[in-house]
Amino acid sequence: MYPVEIRKMSPLTRFGLPHRGPYPGIGATFLRLGHLFDASGLPGQVVLRAGVYHDAPARVAPDRMRSHACCGFGAEIWMPLAFDRIVIEGGRSAVMTYSGPYSGLAAAWAWLYAESLPAGESPAAAPPHEIYRSLFPAIPVETQLTEVVVPLTP
Repeated sequence: MYPVEIRKMSPLTRFGLPHRGPYPGIGATFLRLGHLFDASGLPGQVVLRAGVYHDAPARVAPDRMRSHACCGFGAEIWMPLAFDRIVIEGGRSAVMTYSGPYSGLAAAWAWLYAESLPAGESPAAAPPHEIYRSLFPAIPVETQLTEVVVPLTP
């Protein structure tokens, strides 16, 4: 249904804001993040936006799920204290490429976990995350690209 490949991912350092509650509600936290970055004078240095999801929806009640709305930068920079520093270990990961609106991501995640992880592969303890390769309004909603990254056990 969606392309999935195994990649060796580099470690990632992101800065962001925590979100607590159902994952589809993280959009409001991304808006707040954008406003804070605009006020800080850093928006021109942002090279990547990502969502990091710390809890498995099947194991944690929706109102208790933890995630982060994050941005990444091309170089090490000074970061205002209001942002959490999120470090994601590198390593083997299943990477699914999803094209379409964010409203379809939940179904894509479900498909990845239920039907598409390659035989013999299982998720690692590291948090899965989304990397937003294109953003609205620069790219029409129907053609936005998001990579869903699930770290795998060694």
